[in-house]
Amino acid sequence: MVDTLCQAFDLDEHRDTLMQSPAWESNSKHDEPFELATRTQILDKNYLAHKIDIEKAITWLRHLR
Repeated sequence: MVDTLCQAFDLDEHRDTLMQSPAWESNSKHDEPFELATRTQILDKNYLAHKIDIEKAITWLRHLR
């Protein structure tokens, strides 16, 4: 995410500072402590749930033939 932001806004010289920012340790919605590992688990869970829904829809469409 930091790399994408740095490239988009031409901030490459600030990358290291951004990576060390305490902002990454808080939940942006509630400003509470929120570890990166927890955030990663939530993203993985959401990805898997959407992937399963898409696979079910594709299977349903294939049965329409």
